Amino acid sequence: MGLATAVARTRPPGPLAADRAPGGPPAAGAAALALTLFLAPTLGLLPVKLLALGLVHAGHAALGLALIAAAKLLGTALLGRLFVLTEPQLRHYRWLARALDTWSAYKQRAKRGGARRRSRRLSRGLSRG
Repeated sequence: MGLATAVARTRPPGPLAADRAPGGPPAAGAAALALTLFLAPTLGLLPVKLLALGLVHAGHAALGLALIAAAKLLGTALLGRLFVLTEPQLRHYRWLARALDTWSAYKQRAKRGGARRRSRRLSRGLSRG
């Protein structure tokens, strides 16, 4: 049984019992659960990072730095995957939806600018040849 199923079974019946009304936005309970699932790995890796700092302090710098790098890599991969899975529920928070839309627009502008620069370089190279 998954975590979401267990949480759904413990909720009282009522407006929060359904995660999504037909065609409507996700319920507040689904967004809160998504935010909790998204932040849990961050807090779970904190003791590992503190252990790594303790190793650096104890004179095992290489081991401590390797542990910090591994925790960062694992945390980034895990949070990236969780974000992909929970993005629709996280967009329930307006401030996050605005930030994600702004970031997406910025990335699209940067991609278009990069494509223009590449095409100009290519056309300059072809006209000289």
